[in-house]
Amino acid sequence: MLKETIEKRVNIITGLPMQGQRATGRTTAIAMSAIGMALHSGSANCKDHEYETAGISPRQRAKILLEHIEVIIKALNLKGMKTYIHYTQVSGYHVVIEFQPEQVVYYDLRK
Repeated sequence: MLKETIEKRVNIITGLPMQGQRATGRTTAIAMSAIGMALHSGSANCKDHEYETAGISPRQRAKILLEHIEVIIKALNLKGMKTYIHYTQVSGYHVVIEFQPEQVVYYDLRK
């Protein structure tokens, strides 16, 4: 006989399944904080130290965070956000979030 229901742990922001037993929402909190800072000031840099002990390279850690941020931006339907990975000698790899609240709109005046 098949079960009538199943139970799954999902991220409350993205709706995606949680990865592993340690899923505490820490990366989501870092991402949400950086998104909020970008909305407030136009840009934000963020870095997640969660994966340092897992043997994952700094660039790969930044890529994981970038993907997580992009999922949250999409889930919240935020417009005007640009995300990318940046590297500096001082801070290493980090994710940059930029927010541009305006866009260029073209109107056809011939009609």
